[in-house]
Amino acid sequence: MPMASKISFLCCLIFLIVQPASALEMRVQYPALERVLAQQLFTQDGRRYVQGNENRRCNFAYLEKPKIGEWNGRLVIRARFIGKAALGMFGKCVGIGDSFDLTLVGTPVYQSGLITLKDVQASTNGHDTMYSRRVMKGLQQALMKDIGYPAESDARKILEQSRDALFQQKLSNFEISAVRATPDALVLVLDFVLTVK
Repeated sequence: MPMASKISFLCCLIFLIVQPASALEMRVQYPALERVLAQQLFTQDGRRYVQGNENRRCNFAYLEKPKIGEWNGRLVIRARFIGKAALGMFGKCVGIGDSFDLTLVGTPVYQSGLITLKDVQASTNGHDTMYSRRVMKGLQQALMKDIGYPAESDARKILEQSRDALFQQKLSNFEISAVRATPDALVLVLDFVLTVK
């Protein structure tokens, strides 16, 4: 970077520092959240096994094809559920199984560096069987504790990334004061101090 650009960059930073402190917004669009969710939870060929694994032919349950969106200011996760609760007898699976689309709706909150969901409600989009009711009861609680977007670590990576060998940035007093779901993105309201050395 030419010296004039470096001086301009430093002047802009000084201008920002002397302005009255105000919160900044970080918008995380839903396709990016879907990639994080897939990397965190849907790690086995795009599936998230909640019971058994790919080697258990008669007794397994998994979610696949997660999609994230918004509904009435809450975060929505849609996925496909496929499962069996059966016994292997004479080369066949004897028992019950089902597949259906499910929807999880929750309020996004910031807690311990993560964006998580509270007040999660699960529905099967009208598919109501004994098996689906049993599945939904277990999934609602399990996924509530498993889902978490590492907002603080991602913000640190973005804001502390060195753009020039002349300067280093250090983030401190980091806090997310509000989280809201909009039609196209999860919006995080950030408060922090960025020190340039």
